Amino acid sequence: MIRLIFFHILLIALPILVNAQFDARVNLDRYQIDVGSPIAGTLKITCPKNKQFESFSLAEVEKIFTVENNYARQDSNGNFTKPDAEINWKRFKTSPKTTVLKYDDFEWIEKGNVLETIEKFEALFWDAGRFKIPGGKFYVEDSLLTQRCPISNTIVVNDPFVSKDELTKTPPNDIKSILLEEKIWSDYILMYVLLALALLICFLLFRTKQTKNANKPSTQYLNPTQKAINQLDQLEKTHPWKTQKIKPYHSELSKIVREFIKHHFGIPALESSSKQIIAQLSKRNTPALPLRKVNEILQITDAVKFAKLIPDPEKQITYLQSTRNIIISLSQMMDEEE
Repeated sequence: MIRLIFFHILLIALPILVNAQFDARVNLDRYQIDVGSPIAGTLKITCPKNKQFESFSLAEVEKIFTVENNYARQDSNGNFTKPDAEINWKRFKTSPKTTVLKYDDFEWIEKGNVLETIEKFEALFWDAGRFKIPGGKFYVEDSLLTQRCPISNTIVVNDPFVSKDELTKTPPNDIKSILLEEKIWSDYILMYVLLALALLICFLLFRTKQTKNANKPSTQYLNPTQKAINQLDQLEKTHPWKTQKIKPYHSELSKIVREFIKHHFGIPALESSSKQIIAQLSKRNTPALPLRKVNEILQITDAVKFAKLIPDPEKQITYLQSTRNIIISLSQMMDEEE
């Protein structure tokens, strides 16, 4: 009986002992960054000289684990949705990220009693919070046995403009159950009348506004820089933040910056996300390009529009001045290039 028990324990423990010979770990050059800042990392894989694994999944490394996400709320089970982040491999740029790589796909170097390979990557986080990167997953012996690897240390991603307290001041609305009850058509007569009246009012307001816009003379500008500066001057004169028009104010700031970038750099900035705009500007490899400042103003306007952030009233004019400085810097840079 004892021998039988020992035999079953050995059968269970043997795959674990075999798998333990392989190891993959993620190391990063730093573990505290700002939103949108790239972070360099390496994936170090080791295995014994006399043992080979069937394959290794890079896709498992890209399944970033969320400890805390300042931009997302937890579900009823306490879990977060997948974070807005990406991992770009240096050596596998043309390969699909879902590819499961074979043992021979790696470039091995002898290190004592083991073989070692190091794959470099760059990680970008567009959500603020705390995250970890998995070490990957080995498939051993025709993929019948698997081994997951340790996850990295915690990565702290800070938002330079928004604190967690500001985003969580307003608790989520309680989800109330919907009670279904039998209704007859006469119960909805008043609702239909009010709806028709509301649609009529909206139509009349739309036509009135359309008529005013048609009669309003269009302003002619010599260049995109003059147009952007003039729009900022008009925005400063109306100071909408003093009348609690915070969201329209930041929407206009974002529109001015995006239109300027579109005309100067040929980037479809009005249709692109802030992340896509920064990525396109980064490809220009121009040292004088104020990428950080552009990213900052786009991030704060996005936070106001989508995360319902209400910044300090004293900082509102600062955002407008920062936008004006960005327009002037980009214009001067383009003039120097010409």
